[in-house]
Amino acid sequence: MESRKGPGGRPEVRRTFVAVFPPEAVRREVAAALPALVDRYPGLRPVRPATLHLTLRFLGDLSAADRVAAGEVLAGLATGVRPFRVHLAGLGTFPPRRRPKVVWLGVEQGANRLVALARSLERGLAAAGFPPADAPFHPHLTLGRFREPSRDPAGLPEFPPMPAFPAETVDLVTSDLGPRGPAYTVERSVPFTG
Repeated sequence: MESRKGPGGRPEVRRTFVAVFPPEAVRREVAAALPALVDRYPGLRPVRPATLHLTLRFLGDLSAADRVAAGEVLAGLATGVRPFRVHLAGLGTFPPRRRPKVVWLGVEQGANRLVALARSLERGLAAAGFPPADAPFHPHLTLGRFREPSRDPAGLPEFPPMPAFPAETVDLVTSDLGPRGPAYTVERSVPFTG
């Protein structure tokens, strides 16, 4: 992909992350359950269904060359990984106790595989010269963010059961912020072929 030029003719950097996306049918089911959560927490701003994903690694602002390098790391990683099943279940928050800012849906089945994948990705990125991750990996799907930290962190409601789905690809994604929130572009999608 040819990079657009930013101010001063420098290559444009793009906010970039690595993710596994649930299929559209699962994203629709998650989205259908969000209004009840917003009713419980009126200050919660839900994530748009099209952007629901499991982040494996946030990479920050990368140049076109660095995005190509990250994509090569993904390609090498995915050749040794078999597709696996993921089942989303259980609500949680970040931070986990007082005044949370984020509500998320956890991973019941497939969490160990996602953790192993994130560790392998971290090793591959380090070998390619990328800096280490800022925080430990915790598999989750962000459902929404509070405009202000919530004053009622206790007693998260039950979230309806979600169907399990196959994780078959890992994606390198760029994000552009707009008036309706982030818009994602998948720059490279790599199938698991192990």
